[in-house]
Amino acid sequence: MKGEKGFVLSFGGKILPLIFGAVFTAAVIHTLYLPAQAQAFKRVKEGQKAPAFTMKTPEGVPLSVKDYSGKILVVCFWKFGDKSEAELVVLQQIYNKYKDKNLEILAVYIPESDENVADKEVEAINKLFVEKGLQYTVLIDEGMKVFSEYGVITMPSLAIIDKGGKVASIYSGFPRFGGDKKVSELVESALGIAKKVVRKKKKGYRQKGRAGFHYKFGLRFYRLGFMKKAEDKLKAALLADPDYPAAHLLLAKVYVEQKKKDDAMLEYNLAIAADEKNLDLHIEYGKFAIANGMYDEALAEFEMVKKLKPASGAGDFGLGQLYLAQGKNEEALKYFQAAINTYTGKGGAKKASIFDLRKRSKARKGNPDLGPAYYGLAQAQLRLNKKDEAIVSFQEAIKSYQKAIDKIKKDVSTEED
Repeated sequence: MKGEKGFVLSFGGKILPLIFGAVFTAAVIHTLYLPAQAQAFKRVKEGQKAPAFTMKTPEGVPLSVKDYSGKILVVCFWKFGDKSEAELVVLQQIYNKYKDKNLEILAVYIPESDENVADKEVEAINKLFVEKGLQYTVLIDEGMKVFSEYGVITMPSLAIIDKGGKVASIYSGFPRFGGDKKVSELVESALGIAKKVVRKKKKGYRQKGRAGFHYKFGLRFYRLGFMKKAEDKLKAALLADPDYPAAHLLLAKVYVEQKKKDDAMLEYNLAIAADEKNLDLHIEYGKFAIANGMYDEALAEFEMVKKLKPASGAGDFGLGQLYLAQGKNEEALKYFQAAINTYTGKGGAKKASIFDLRKRSKARKGNPDLGPAYYGLAQAQLRLNKKDEAIVSFQEAIKSYQKAIDKIKKDVSTEED
């Protein structure tokens, strides 16, 4: 039944008025807004033996990965499009530089269909390689068998295989900003010629040039709902500073709003690559992965959160969301309860500081709010037909949201005085 101030839920004759309105909206935005480093492949990980395969060149010559034993091998999965073609050109530059050092490159073309490869596709491949001056080997994945065996998530993506046949490095979604440098570093590392760079630890990230200036405008446009203008400003920020994590993260959110899933996934990947120990980046990508049914990736991200900061509660909360989305309600209940125990200090951790929205980034860094955790717990309990317990959890959620409202009112009143 829908009332003037929100919704009323009925459980076996018991009525629970839920003051959703603005409070519920805030909870949904936080818990259900769903926009390791993003993986290139589902079934291949760094350090494992590279899957063996045999494919044919456009001329019909069969080649096997075993033919390149003892060499450093870069396997690039690609399709026609600006991103893939840009990567192929960069790979040629790397090939020119290191082909005399036992480097080989295989550009694995993924056809438009998993059936027979059309003659026009073969002609287009040959034309592209001639026009771009690409001199390394191209193979065609007929039937998309190798594509499936690797579990390719996004293209272009790279697997760098060492002389012993193991996957040394994986690189997901060739970036538009600074990607050539990153790929070169990975190849140099596999070749054993990488320079050791000693980086000084710094507090926070200091953006370069005018990146911060453009980012602020991008953030403003994003909040106003002007996504195209936000996109343009964030791209300008990344041109000034290709490794700016906040700009990559916000651009990912812009792409989510624009329904550009692949672009969003790439930007999340780049944000994490630039700041691998940033909890918020892993949390945001985990939420995005849940929203898009990428449950393995979400699991990896929230496990990483638990590893980086076990006592934060954020990893447990994220896993609760993941299992709730998968319908694994017993597991969801367990992890939501673990998160609540952490936030309230019952799990032995320090009680989380919540609800000061003027200091939102500090209060919530790496941690969801207590209210949404109770709300998730209630959902899991309701699905398990634990109606009485669900009512209690909903009530606890409402109490937490009401504390948030009271805190905001108090802060506003203090500022006005």
